[in-house]
Amino acid sequence: FDLAPYKDNQQNRLMQLRNEEERLKQLISLSSDLDEVQKLDLIEENDLVIIVTVRARRELIDSLVTRVKKQKARILIVTMNKDYTNPEVDYYYHLNGEESDYTQSSISGFIDTVSFFNVVYLRYGLLYNQYLL
Repeated sequence: FDLAPYKDNQQNRLMQLRNEEERLKQLISLSSDLDEVQKLDLIEENDLVIIVTVRARRELIDSLVTRVKKQKARILIVTMNKDYTNPEVDYYYHLNGEESDYTQSSISGFIDTVSFFNVVYLRYGLLYNQYLL
């Protein structure tokens, strides 16, 4: 009894399923991206948009910065990438440390990030406490 045709058929079906899975992932990603674009429409003039990114990859961040600037908002980028610049960005906060690989050496970046947002949270609370009650 020859199982080769059956085995080939199974391999073809497996490849089809993997292709369908990849296509479904792309559709989910596209849907998520569209949701994010809709959120950008909520940004108003003079809002402060904080973009948090470890690497600040130009091909991703520049398009986001351009989109946010269309709303006439101010932009703060929090990143470990000290080399990233964009003339449309209003403020930078450069984190110390390294991209996390879950080792002791990457803990400093995490601590700096958490400390930064604790300060922002505290300052926000002090400035706008009357509106929070």
